[in-house]
Amino acid sequence: MGIGIGNRVDWGRVTMTSTPANKAFEFTVDTTRGDGLSQFTIRTKPSPNYNIETSDGQVITGVTSQSTTITFPSSGIYTVKLTNYIPGFELVNTGASNAAKLIEISNWGKFCADYSGSLYGAFYGCGALQITATDIPDFSGITSFQQAFINCSLSSGIPNVKKWSVSNATNLTQMFRNTQLTSIDVSGWDLPALTSMSYMFEDCDELISVNLSNWNAPLLTDMSYVFQQSLLLQTIDLTNFYAPSLTNLTYTFYNAPNLSNIIDINNLDVSNVTSMQSTFQTTKFNQP
Repeated sequence: MGIGIGNRVDWGRVTMTSTPANKAFEFTVDTTRGDGLSQFTIRTKPSPNYNIETSDGQVITGVTSQSTTITFPSSGIYTVKLTNYIPGFELVNTGASNAAKLIEISNWGKFCADYSGSLYGAFYGCGALQITATDIPDFSGITSFQQAFINCSLSSGIPNVKKWSVSNATNLTQMFRNTQLTSIDVSGWDLPALTSMSYMFEDCDELISVNLSNWNAPLLTDMSYVFQQSLLLQTIDLTNFYAPSLTNLTYTFYNAPNLSNIIDINNLDVSNVTSMQSTFQTTKFNQP
């Protein structure tokens, strides 16, 4: 094939190149938030080995401590890049003032890649956090997302969350509790090991729609309190939702007063359920 360049046609070989994936975990902190000190503490799961680059020019290599504090020249907004082995965060153990400073995740990179274990409390209490990253994190080794994003903002949504690999997760308890999500599409999640998703979306006051269609969760038993107090929730999609082992639906939809549309509710298998206390109380549920 000839390639026209002005009036000339080049019949030479065409070489296709692609942009290499960004492997850095990139996030932004605003140190005017929280205690206002010009610092941010990174706390990871055990045995990290990563490098730090900051937008003010700091470079720190070979970090192997679980807890590392970055001191900036003054309070303000800074971007931080981490590379190499980052075995997940646990900001739950850094205090509310520190967690309040994390305002954006702009690239997942190798965050949690090659890590197997829990993400309990990873971004606990990051009340201003937005996720703008469009790449897909490697969560294939994560067994628990308990309280991973509890009390975060997330009001702008979570790009590509339906593509997250969560196949080894056993626990999604309180994963997105008390966030400002307005809608979330986690359709197609393959969850062969999942046993509990209790309180997953409890107190999500801005949540309007949730897509749980095409879920494969054969071992899931506990869906208690999942949507409790989700005051604006209107629609839940359960198309091809597969969870034949459910036993607990206590307060699952309790006090979701605007809930009126549960698509394909017949896919909610109650044949083994032993508790349905107040499951639909204070809703205006109507089967579509």
